[in-house]
Amino acid sequence: MPASHGRLRVAGQEPGDTRSLDSGIRLLRVLAERPDEGWRLPDLAAVCGLDEAEALRVLDCLAEARMVMRREDGRRFAPGPLMFELALALPQRARFQRRAEELLRSFAQRMDGVALLLLRSGSDFVCGVREGLAASLPALAVTPGTRAPLFVAAGGVAILQRLPTLEASDVLKENTAREVVRRGTARLQALERMRDDSARHGFGVNAGGVVAGLHSFGVAVLGARGEPFAAVCLAGPPERFPLARATQLRTELEGVAASLAGEAHRYED
Repeated sequence: MPASHGRLRVAGQEPGDTRSLDSGIRLLRVLAERPDEGWRLPDLAAVCGLDEAEALRVLDCLAEARMVMRREDGRRFAPGPLMFELALALPQRARFQRRAEELLRSFAQRMDGVALLLLRSGSDFVCGVREGLAASLPALAVTPGTRAPLFVAAGGVAILQRLPTLEASDVLKENTAREVVRRGTARLQALERMRDDSARHGFGVNAGGVVAGLHSFGVAVLGARGEPFAAVCLAGPPERFPLARATQLRTELEGVAASLAGEAHRYED
């Protein structure tokens, strides 16, 4: 479902007054990256660019509201139940997700691969749907709820391709800076190669350079105003989805993307 991706501002307040709100949103987004494992306070604060005292103050407030919970050992933080409860207020999006699951299940079976729906969330994607035999692709770590920078996946690159040039450039700079802080520079060349391959083919193409033994392809799903709010992806082993099939796979993905766009319009808020 199409959504706004701008920064939150509260009417009548100066930017400095929104500092705690911005910190809380930043913490919640990062917490959502590891819902099972959780985060230690020093690591979470460092990733969010906060000092530990400020991060703990905001986390304590969020924990009191049940947006955040502490693990049993008390040393790790994870998303709390209120995050799920609040999402229940968006039944249209839940209906769209169920319909997307049906479409992608059929697509995955027909193509004998794993099909994914990646929803844009600012400069990240969030996996909304994964269908297909998980056992056939142990290297594919993306599952429903996975959050990651757009530029690390074929579907994310497909979204970047359809953004306005300046916006795409800003997202790419943010993604790159975050990658360097968290993982260093080891993957940057492979990620750049994926973007180059995608530009050459005209849609998202990951020919095994980022994840060994895995080829993946992605096409953006567009909203009513032409904005890329999601991407539909197909992944599998290179022998099943070689680059020689790229044109055919793009056609297949574009058909599913059109169907998903129609369903999103039906369930528009």
